[in-house]
Amino acid sequence: MEEIKRDLKYALRQLARSPGFTIAAVLTLSLGIGATTVAFNLVNAVLIRPLPFPDPDRLVTLWERRARGQELTLSFPNFEDWRDQSRSFEGIAAIRFPSQVTVLGGEEPTRGTILPVSREFFDVIGVQPFLGRPILYDESRQGGERVAVLGHGFWQRNFGANPDLGSIDLNISGVPFRVVGVMPSGFKVLEEGDLYTPLEQGPFRVRDSHNYRAIGRLHPGISWQQAEGEMNRIAAGILQAYPGETRTVGVNMRPLRSDILGDVDRPLLILLCAAGLLLILACSNVASTLLAKSTLREREMAIRTAVGASRARLVRQLFTESLVLAGIAGSVGLGISHVALVLVRSHGPDLVPRLQTVSIDGPVILFALGATLLTSVIFGLLPGFGVSSDPAGTLRSGQRGDTHRRKALAWNLLIGGEAALAVVLVVASGLLVRSLQQVLSTDTNFRPDGVLTVAMSFSGSRYQSAEARVGKLNELKRELESLPGVTAVGFVNHLPTENTAMTGVVFASPIPDLDDIGPGEIPPSSGWRVVDEDYFAAMGIPLLRGRTFTRADGPDSPPVIIVNEASANLVFPGEDPIGKPVQFLPFWREVDLTVVGVVGEARDWRRVPGSQPEGFVYWPQRTNYTRYLTAVIHTDGDPAALTRPAKERLRAVAPSVPGTIRTMNAIVGVSLQEQKFTLTVLGSFALLSLFLAAVGIYGVVSYSVSRRSREIGIRLALGAASSTVRQRIFSRSLGVVAAGAAIGVAGALLAGGVMESLLYGVSSRDLVTLVAAPTVVLGAAALAIWIPVLRFTRVDLLVTMRAE
Repeated sequence: MEEIKRDLKYALRQLARSPGFTIAAVLTLSLGIGATTVAFNLVNAVLIRPLPFPDPDRLVTLWERRARGQELTLSFPNFEDWRDQSRSFEGIAAIRFPSQVTVLGGEEPTRGTILPVSREFFDVIGVQPFLGRPILYDESRQGGERVAVLGHGFWQRNFGANPDLGSIDLNISGVPFRVVGVMPSGFKVLEEGDLYTPLEQGPFRVRDSHNYRAIGRLHPGISWQQAEGEMNRIAAGILQAYPGETRTVGVNMRPLRSDILGDVDRPLLILLCAAGLLLILACSNVASTLLAKSTLREREMAIRTAVGASRARLVRQLFTESLVLAGIAGSVGLGISHVALVLVRSHGPDLVPRLQTVSIDGPVILFALGATLLTSVIFGLLPGFGVSSDPAGTLRSGQRGDTHRRKALAWNLLIGGEAALAVVLVVASGLLVRSLQQVLSTDTNFRPDGVLTVAMSFSGSRYQSAEARVGKLNELKRELESLPGVTAVGFVNHLPTENTAMTGVVFASPIPDLDDIGPGEIPPSSGWRVVDEDYFAAMGIPLLRGRTFTRADGPDSPPVIIVNEASANLVFPGEDPIGKPVQFLPFWREVDLTVVGVVGEARDWRRVPGSQPEGFVYWPQRTNYTRYLTAVIHTDGDPAALTRPAKERLRAVAPSVPGTIRTMNAIVGVSLQEQKFTLTVLGSFALLSLFLAAVGIYGVVSYSVSRRSREIGIRLALGAASSTVRQRIFSRSLGVVAAGAAIGVAGALLAGGVMESLLYGVSSRDLVTLVAAPTVVLGAAALAIWIPVLRFTRVDLLVTMRAE
């Protein structure tokens, strides 16, 4: 124990003697440890940590399956049969797709996301309201009392976290509801809801209308195969009992976890690997410096060996010094990771699930301690190998003429390794930069510049009839068109960047027998939007053929639609679709819709990378006055300047209608935040790696040149040109870096497949990136090498010789 104390005191004295080295080493290592800890924390919180529900491994999602493999969400009658007949599950709950509603009862009208759930929902998930109670059985019956459970954030924002739920006067779309509970903070299952209400299945009782998602909780001890086998038998029985009403032949099951997490695992694991490479680079950087310092301490080690210290004793001392240095760096790195996590939570993308649960907890602290210990081992043991086993020889030779070949080899390996790691990280970030450039340069066929949006919810008793909504929309449109600088005002139910859960399939009329169509023969699903006659002009979506809607396209005129170019090419390849009849299933059965126009594909930036052109059909608003619309206002000036006037006009026309006002550029920015987040983090790692590699190379070359000062002086004294000496040292050092960079390019090529899913419009073998990355690293290395070489070859010859 006393020896350990002496080692620690000696280590602290050694670090105090070289404050510059200590500060640089601590900063270098803390950045590596901090980056790795942040990446592990994200992976731990999002991918490793169990879902915040009791026994989450027993929670599954269930999907209907057609004869040829198509997977569908549920119809309500099928859900009821599954729930009532299954014995493998403790319970099965249904969730209808969320929708936006007008909510009154707070300080002003607001929009909220309503999530109708079946009575089993809270028991199946295993989470109860933290205040009040869940929905009861009687309240789930048709005609039961209107009750609602509030989401925690919605309760805080709109009702001031009022604990007296009975005093909350809640009105949803003109219908009074009684608040009976509030869910815990952070509660979310598949979809985030502001209001959880009893599921009313009235309009959706047909077995071929698929509007629900199902979650089941397996009984303890029931295997996956048992449950899936039972559900398939139930589905077969339903098909036999109702042959003309359903075409579902089986059931697919997936872990709830996989549906919640989606495909975020790959980018997070890439970030973790990148952080690990950065940590190794930091260790290599410090190891090279310690190796240089160990050369300066050779005489000290030789004397200690001569007076009786064993080689193991000296190695232990060096390792203790490394451990103390790593411990300080680990503490600083943990602080850096805390600050970084605060920034990640506040600026990270909403699309990353469970991001707000990221925190410094026990596993993260243990990981940081493990990273600290590993760091000390990686960079601490290497100098110990240089402890001489021949102290007498070391004392006789001193430092003159000692080339230290083993250490020179170690330095070369470290320099080459740093260059290789830096190239890998710069290639990865370069590919993401190129990918983002491709995304931003992709023609989205809509114009976000100069556009202001007002999302509205025309619900409630006063807007029950389409005529009432028509009158208000016409009045609002006139008011918005009168604002200064406004050139066009249109309406749409879903912006291009918004997900529309309602999709269908466009067929040329007459359609074939659906039972004879295999999954590979069915055209891809197309989304649908409701727009008015000025929407395309306001959003800047080009009309390619035909015409847009007019005021004459009303409920009493022949039904017409406009399709985008993708749908036109799918349904009528090589033909002009204008004037041709189509059917859109399942919404318009046995009704021919005439195609009157073809518009450009208004792409959602969130669907790249890896997306294909997606079909969309547009209905004229005058035949479908939906309650939830967004006004699209195009102006020649700054759209943000119209925020207050637009809000005032909306309040004057429809005081009870809530409006969410944002510029289209702000909405597009949100849709790109996941790509920007990954690029920012990985790009930061790449810049750090470039900096650390340059600093490490500078330090090693500086020391190497200083060790050769006598040799350089003699060469100059014998008539060698200083430029020749500089070139010789420079080319030798840069050659080592170039070899490492080549290895880095090879490593980037081998690991490139991992990046493919994150890239759009660029290959992981992109030649521009693979050339630019090593060029950047070589450029930084060349500067780091040239500065010390130039400095030492300019030193006065006599000064050099006297110093030797």
